[in-house]
Amino acid sequence: MRTFCPECRKDVEYQIEDSVEKKEVRGLEFEYTAESAYCNECGSEIFIPELHDQNLQKINNAYREKAGIITVSEIKELVEKYNTGKRPLSLLLGWGETTLTRYLNGDIPPKVILKP
Repeated sequence: MRTFCPECRKDVEYQIEDSVEKKEVRGLEFEYTAESAYCNECGSEIFIPELHDQNLQKINNAYREKAGIITVSEIKELVEKYNTGKRPLSLLLGWGETTLTRYLNGDIPPKVILKP
């Protein structure tokens, strides 16, 4: 694997290392395994867009698990199992018409505070 190293100022080979990271999102603290790329010549960390995207997805998944939020795949299973569309299911759950569609596209719903 090769990419440009800004420290070496040239195209270099790099290695990927895993590390356990702690993160806090919306008041919940959780851990996830992040992947980082390091230059084989100078040892500097190198930004790799694909790794960055994968790490963001890992953060998202770890947060959803910690918060007990249903996963996208579980919702898709429900849509298929009951042979319903996303909008009708969203309305059935008492949500806005497009809430489920947005959630399936990766949005995390805001925390709802119920007033007595």
